[in-house]
Amino acid sequence: MSYKVIDFLSDKETKLLYLLKENLSEKYAILVKVRLSEFLYSTQPEGSECFYTEFQSVNLVTIPFGIYDTLERKLVGVIFLNENGLEGQLLLEQHGVICEGIGALKDAILSEKLEVFMK
Repeated sequence: MSYKVIDFLSDKETKLLYLLKENLSEKYAILVKVRLSEFLYSTQPEGSECFYTEFQSVNLVTIPFGIYDTLERKLVGVIFLNENGLEGQLLLEQHGVICEGIGALKDAILSEKLEVFMK
């Protein structure tokens, strides 16, 4: 087998991760590039076609930067770069997750939607 090491985060993503680490309230953890299926699970009977379809729809979505509430043990926010968009945004918002796209790094700090998570 042959593999090569790839860059997990771009320079901009690395800077955003550091910015969030420094500014999020201590009860929140930052999760990077996690599949949505880690947080949403189909209520359809396991093994059914409906279950498989619903699972596939969330398993194909990767959350760029998730804000995880360590006290309530749930995903509460998602930050994404506007240039990349966010597949699954509507589904996340329907489940009470705040989603915010940013164009520049400073937008993560200046966002009114995200200020509830900041120190």
